[in-house]
Amino acid sequence: MNRFPFTLLFSVLAFAGWSQTRNVWWAWGRDSVIAPVWLHHSNSLPPAFVPAAFNYTSDFKHCAIGSLADTDGVLQLSTGNAGVLRNSSGVQVAGTGWPLATTRAVGLVLPVHGTSKVSAFQTASVTTGAAPMVLAAWEVDLLGNNGAGSLSQPGPLVLADSLRPHIAATLVPQSLDYWVIVADHLLRRILAFRTGPGGTDTIPVVSATGVLESTLGQSDNMVLNAQGTMIATRSLDMDRIYLFSFDPIDGTASLFAEFVDEFGAGGLEFSPNGQFLYSIRVPAFDQVEYVQWDLSSNDPQTIYDSANVVHVEQVPGGMLVPWPRLGPDGCIHVPVAFEHHYTSILMPDLAGPACQVVSAYIDLPGSWMDGRTTNQCKRYHDSELDLSVADRGPVPVELDLWPNPTSGLLNLPAEPAWVRAQVYDLRGRSVLDRTGRQAILDVATLAPGAYTLMLRDPLGRAVARGTFVRE
Repeated sequence: MNRFPFTLLFSVLAFAGWSQTRNVWWAWGRDSVIAPVWLHHSNSLPPAFVPAAFNYTSDFKHCAIGSLADTDGVLQLSTGNAGVLRNSSGVQVAGTGWPLATTRAVGLVLPVHGTSKVSAFQTASVTTGAAPMVLAAWEVDLLGNNGAGSLSQPGPLVLADSLRPHIAATLVPQSLDYWVIVADHLLRRILAFRTGPGGTDTIPVVSATGVLESTLGQSDNMVLNAQGTMIATRSLDMDRIYLFSFDPIDGTASLFAEFVDEFGAGGLEFSPNGQFLYSIRVPAFDQVEYVQWDLSSNDPQTIYDSANVVHVEQVPGGMLVPWPRLGPDGCIHVPVAFEHHYTSILMPDLAGPACQVVSAYIDLPGSWMDGRTTNQCKRYHDSELDLSVADRGPVPVELDLWPNPTSGLLNLPAEPAWVRAQVYDLRGRSVLDRTGRQAILDVATLAPGAYTLMLRDPLGRAVARGTFVRE
C-alpha cells in the first residue's frame, strides 16, 4: 500500500520528574516544541527515583530524566556536544559530558540505589552521519564536587549500528540492579545490559538474533510491559508486530509471536495488567482504528485471531500518526495526535468495548495542524510526551517548561518576547493567555482533565503545541 510519510518523525527530548511535596508528576520540553505534560496526584507510585527514557531524532538536545526523592525535584539532561544535568530550576548540577553527535540518539537514566549517583546511557552517532551508533554509559554523582555534582567520562558499551535503536529498562527481581534493554533492528537483535551499584556490565546478554526485520523503515517503537516480562515492537515497513518474552532473571528475550498487523502505522502500548496489547491502524487517510490483542494465550495464531477493533475514528481532512501511551492514571492516552482530537482508553485492562475508548473534540481557534508530524518521548512506565515542532524561521521559538514543586506552579518562559502562550481545556475554554517572556500557570487551580498548550507567533500561527493531563 502507499505509505504516508509516517517515518518522517521529528522528536525532541523532554523533561520529567516527581515532586515528593505534592505527589505531582511533571514533564517539560524545549526548543520550539510542545510537550504533553503529565500532572499526576497519586500515592500509588513509589517515592523514589523513576527512570525515564527518551527517543529523538534531528537536532533537538533536551530530554527529561526523572527525579530523586531526596533532591529538589527534577533532573534535566542536555545532550548537545556535552551532557549536562540540571535541577528543577534549570541550575546545572553536573558538568560536561562527551563529544558525540546527537543524530538519532536515544537515552536512559537510572538510579544507583543506595548511593547519590545515577547511571546514564545514550546512543549517539560517532560521526555526523546516521551510523555507526555507540551505546555509552557514565555515572553522575549528584553530591560530588562539593555538592555541585560530578560526571564521569562515559565508556562505550557496544556499537548498535542502527538508524533507530530503542531502549527501555526494568528492575532485576530481588536486587538493586536494572536491565537496560536495547532493540537493534539493523543488526536484528535485542541486547540487555545489567547495571547497578556494582557498575554496568560491558558484555551484554544477546537475544533474539536474526529474528527482527531489517528494513529501511526499522522498528517504529518498542514498548515494555509494566511487569517487565514482555516486549512488543513493530516493523513499520512490513506491517508486522513482534512479541518477545523477557526473563528479568537472566536478561534473555525470546520471540514467541510474530504476526501481520495490516495498515498498522501508529504506536503500540500494553494494558497495565499486561493482558492486552493496543495497536493503531490507519486503513484510510481519514480513518484510524484502535485494535486490542489478547495476550492471555501463548499461541501466536490465537493472539492473531483475538484482534478486536475497539474504536474507529473518522478524521476529516487526514491525520497524523497517533501514539498511544499508558499514563500514570492507568488510562492509555493519545494526546492530540490529529487535528482537534484527544482520545483515551479509560479501562485498558478490560476486553472489547468494555475498555471504554473515548474521544474529545477540542474546538481550538486558529491554525492547529500546519502539516507537521509527531513523535513520542516515553517515560518509563508512567507517562508519555508527544512533541510537535514548528519551523517558523528565521527566529526559532524556545519553550522551556519546568515546575516549581513547592508552590505547584508551571513556568512557561519562551523566547522571543512576542510569543503568545495559551492554554485551553477540552471544551476550548482559555485558562491562560499571556504574551511575553514569562508565563506562569498555577496547576492547583485547574480542574482534573486534559489541557492543550499553544504558542503562537504575531500572525496567530501555532509555532508549538502539546497537551498535559492534570489528575
